Amino acid sequence: MLGLALLGVATLVAARVARPGALPGTTVAGTDVGGMDAAALADAVDAVAARRAVRTLTIERAGAGVVTAAEDVGVDVDVDATVQAVLRRGRQANPLAALRDHARATVGTITVTPVETLDEAMFTTWVRRVGTQLGVEGVRGDVVVIGTQVQILPPPPAETVDVPALRAAVTAALDDPLTTTVQLPTTTAAPTTDPEQLAVLASSAEQAISAPVVLTRGPVSVLFTTDQIASTLQVTVPALSGGDGGGDGLVLSVDPVRVGAMVTAEQRSALDRAPVDAGFRVQGATIEVVPATDGFTVDDVVLADQLLRVATSPGPRTAELEGLTEPADLTTADARSLGIVERVAVYTTEHPCCQGRVRNIQRMADLVRGTIVDPGERLSLNALVGRRTVDNGFVDGGAISGGEFVEQIGGGVSQFTTTMFNAIFFAGYQIDEFQPHSYYIPRYPLGREATLNFDPPIDLRFTNDSPHSIYVHTAYTDTSITVALFSTEFAEVTTTTGELYGLRPPPERRETTDELPVGEEEVAASGKDGFSVDF
Repeated sequence: MLGLALLGVATLVAARVARPGALPGTTVAGTDVGGMDAAALADAVDAVAARRAVRTLTIERAGAGVVTAAEDVGVDVDVDATVQAVLRRGRQANPLAALRDHARATVGTITVTPVETLDEAMFTTWVRRVGTQLGVEGVRGDVVVIGTQVQILPPPPAETVDVPALRAAVTAALDDPLTTTVQLPTTTAAPTTDPEQLAVLASSAEQAISAPVVLTRGPVSVLFTTDQIASTLQVTVPALSGGDGGGDGLVLSVDPVRVGAMVTAEQRSALDRAPVDAGFRVQGATIEVVPATDGFTVDDVVLADQLLRVATSPGPRTAELEGLTEPADLTTADARSLGIVERVAVYTTEHPCCQGRVRNIQRMADLVRGTIVDPGERLSLNALVGRRTVDNGFVDGGAISGGEFVEQIGGGVSQFTTTMFNAIFFAGYQIDEFQPHSYYIPRYPLGREATLNFDPPIDLRFTNDSPHSIYVHTAYTDTSITVALFSTEFAEVTTTTGELYGLRPPPERRETTDELPVGEEEVAASGKDGFSVDF
């Protein structure tokens, strides 16, 4: 007896060594995979899975049928697990089972069923669709609104799909290439809708259409008549077939699409508003925060939900219209946290009235007014205002170019620059770049003046080196321009201006002209002495 056992073990060991891959005669879903190594076996099982995916089955009930693709059912082949199942045959830990497989491999066939996976969500969806197409309705009651009349429809007994039986039948059919038809298994299900629940739902529907509803926002009111409310009511019934745990209750709702169609384009235009950032209002030397305004949009889903709540509640049938709100980028709280609470500097320069350059000065003021410079931020006047062009609102005005007084687009902007320079100076902020005029103009303080040019660039730049933001305010009259800076006081500034020094005559420049006889000269213009000054 011991000899036979040793002979069996020896035979098993020899068989395992001689047969490293799938045993001969092994099939998977009708495909011969005998003798294949792991790689070839994986390819063969892959092919089985691909063939199964495109197979079609006909699901039948009471003479009607629905053709469905296997890939829609959610049942798939686990290729790796199936390959391992094949390779385990003849290699079991139980030597007798392994010997039997080797014996079968020699004289017969070993059939390995593919290892399957199931996508539960896909399978549930498929069961619902097939059940509906074949007339298997969920067991449910209903409440309907016809005109302004509410009716209760009690649930009758009905069939429901026997999901476990259908799953087993479909899986078996996919494993059998000769099976192409599956009979839809069903069971009789008792009604699960609570009659009391239907009565409560009907009562809510009657309350909803008992009187009109008015939703108001500001000066705009949207009226919903009882007929309109009735036309939007709908009852949602959770699905009872498919084994998804549905049937927990009925839900009265309002159709957002129908409700949205009842709001006119004019009403939407009057109601919808973009958010408005918080701002600042200057009155003389004081400044206050102008609160931000949230944006508002009429949203059909929000509107439908509110209409249902107001219409079904026993309270007032008027309410403030709800919608989607969008906060401003700069909220009221944000503005109040900036530290913009007082005037820290102001400077005014004067000019003659009614020249083209005055329009340019005022255009600069309009473009700069309301600028906020945060702590650590550098402001470039050229970058802020942009190129001085007609399209940008500038006109011809007196300017200095190449040492000569000329008319050019944007002439006069240097007066605004000088005014802003002095406001920055007396506030005590860090001035990074400025350049005086090439001629000293007596209406400006000695040394404390700045010009501006876009190309070649001459700029006024400063850095807010304080811990608080700065609000730039500008104002003008026909004969003056004022720049005021509002923040929290950062520095106390005093200034002194020294005596002129380094006086130097202007360089002489000669030009030829055809207007004078040869050899004659004429002084067309005299320059002024240059100087240096410390301030």
